[in-house]
Formats: sequence, C-alpha cells, structure tokens
Amino acid sequence: MLAGIWQGCRATEYLMPPLRENLQRGKGYLPELWLRLAACNKERRLSIIELIFEAREFDATDPRDKLFALLGLGKETYQGGALLDRQIPDYKKSKIDVYKDFTISIINQRRSLEILSAVDTFTPQPEGTSASRWIPDFDRGISVIRLLGYPRLYNAASDRLTEEAEVVEELESLENSEPITKYWLRLRGFQLSTVRSTSPSSLEQNDEFDMQFSSIGWPPGMPGALQSIWNEMVKPLGGYPSDDDLLSAFILTITCVGFVASDSSLFGSLRPSSEQPMLHANFAAHWMRFEPGMESLPEKYIQYFKSLTIGNASYFGYLAGKACCGRRFFITDDGYMGLGPHDTRPGDAILILYGGSVPYILRPLNDQSPITSGKFIGESYVHGRMDGSAVDDHRRRQKPDQLFKIC
Repeated sequence: MLAGIWQGCRATEYLMPPLRENLQRGKGYLPELWLRLAACNKERRLSIIELIFEAREFDATDPRDKLFALLGLGKETYQGGALLDRQIPDYKKSKIDVYKDFTISIINQRRSLEILSAVDTFTPQPEGTSASRWIPDFDRGISVIRLLGYPRLYNAASDRLTEEAEVVEELESLENSEPITKYWLRLRGFQLSTVRSTSPSSLEQNDEFDMQFSSIGWPPGMPGALQSIWNEMVKPLGGYPSDDDLLSAFILTITCVGFVASDSSLFGSLRPSSEQPMLHANFAAHWMRFEPGMESLPEKYIQYFKSLTIGNASYFGYLAGKACCGRRFFITDDGYMGLGPHDTRPGDAILILYGGSVPYILRPLNDQSPITSGKFIGESYVHGRMDGSAVDDHRRRQKPDQLFKIC
C-alpha cells in the first residue's frame, strides 16, 4: 500500500512540470517492481524470471547479488526447494560464472530461451571482444518495454521447447594477452534465413519523437529515417512473401514491441500493435509530418488515411521508438523485413532456436555451409515469422534440425 501511495505521489510530481525538463534533470519515481511486489501475495508471487527482468535497473554493491538477492522472493525459489545446483548462492564464484550458471539453469528449468532477451544488445561492444555474448550481464540496466522476447508476445518456435542446453568451455589464446575461457552454448533449431541488407545504421529518436539514423550516412539530427527505409528498402520489394500487405507489414515491424492495453489488472497487459485501435490514424499523422501528401505510399492507402480521424503523431513515434531505437532495420534473402540489434550486418544468420519466442541472429565465424557455430548477436523480429509458421514449414519439408554452437 505504501509503495502504491509513494508511486502515485512521485508520478504526479513527475508529470506536473514539462516532461522534457524532468527528463533532463534525470528525475524519476519508484520503480514498477516495487508496485508489483506490493500487489502480490503468497498465492501470487512473482516468478524468478519476472524479478530478474524487472530488477535490472536496480543497483547492487556486489553484482552477484543482482541474482542471489532475488532468490528469496521468486515463486519457484523462495523456499529453496526448487533451487537447482547452479542457482545456490556461492560467493566463491566469479560474476561471469554466476551469470553463466544461472542462465543455463533457468533455460533448462523452464525449457525456454526467454532469459536470452536479457542480453544487452543496445550497448556497443568493443571490436574484437571475445566474451561469450549469450551470457546476460544482469548488472546492466535495460528497460523491459524495449525487449522483443520478454514479456512473451510472440511464438516463433511454436510448440518446440528447449532440449537440454549444454555449455562447452574452450581456452582461447589472445595476442599479447593471457588466454581466456570462452563458453559455447549448444542449442537446437534451424536456420530461418540470412540478412541480405540493413539500414545505414541503427535508429534513434529526437525530442519530437521522430526517428533518425544514428551515425554516418545521415545528417546528424535530420528526421525522416522511416521514410528513407520505406522508399529505399521496402517499396522495392513490390510484395511480401507471407502475402501480408506490404505497408501493413512495415507498420507492424516498426512497432513490433507492442503496447500496454488497459484491463482489470493493475498494470494492464502487453498486446501486439495490430490491436492498437488508432494505429493507422496515428501512423498517418506521423507520416504527414514529413510527407503531407503521402505520395510515396500506395494509392489505395492515401484516401483511406485522409478519411481517418486525425491521429496522434507523437504516440506513434513513441511506439516506433520503443521498437526501433538502438536497433537496425533489415531485409532477408527471401524478402522478409525485420528489426535486429544495432550491429546486425548483411550475411548474419537468422535462427529459430527451440524454446525461443523470437528469432535470434548469429554471426558465422567463418565460411560454413550449413552454419553450425557463430557469435550471438541477439534477439530479432521477422514479420510473418513470429507465429510458429517457420516451424510448420520446417516440419512439412522434413528438414533435419541443427545443433548450433553459440558464443
């Protein structure tokens, strides 16, 4: 109750002055996790996976406590009986070992790869970094509303659950440095496609909720990146392989993290953007900021958009920003569109890994055919392949599964 009162008071204080002023001062209010804990009781505890994701933005003097301190609160772990060997607190372990062991144990316990959405794909990694990128760094704060695979919104792997995940250790020699241990994660699945082309850089958002490219190839501060992607990457496709309307596929791709719909619960529920009532009207209002006549859009849509109630351009920008900021737009070899991590490149493999609600991007370490190993880049969205249809096609063609080794 006290948590709810405090949150309400701080939220009111936060929103009374201009929002931008508060953002510039870095002023915030009580984290949502506190409200979630306050709303729970013994019958409805938060799961350990919910706690881990919601607590990412908290600080801990010892980074290992970003996991250990939560075990006494989790639905599966608070009594200790459901703890696996790799989840028992052990301060003799290094931070990387604690995070690695916990990740493997939670994958095998839940037979799901949702924990891989905790990997920070937004912070640039130094070139030549040899760390095993599939191991989440729980000491880095990431807002849950930006993720694709958590909370679960999609079902890319259909009914295929994770089989026993294994870790293989290898000693890697580095020039002018001590050898390091590289951890390879072994998972089953199949290659969905390959990235054919990407946007010039990842996307970012300006103060007016307009999208722009973040680096070389686009004048700093110039908006209109979505229009550039539409005209230069999407329109030339001519059609879409899943028979979806091309513009609708584009709109749903750039808003793919969904929105929170009001319901009877305290926090609402995450829903796909296709269920957002004013999505098309908001898109039209946002688009007309840069192209009032909408000349680049299909003729059948121009009159339709102009007939709609005037939408909220900034709200569409907000939805697109959640999905696109820090990510790169791509087109696959077979003509699908999607969003991937900021360092997605042409030639990267797109995988369906069993137990994953979203596809994952893997960078092959050398010329391989078929691809069997590579560097984990992160979660992705591929429009038309998020509902299990890729698994159905894989079964129908009677193709064998693959065992991937991921670092």
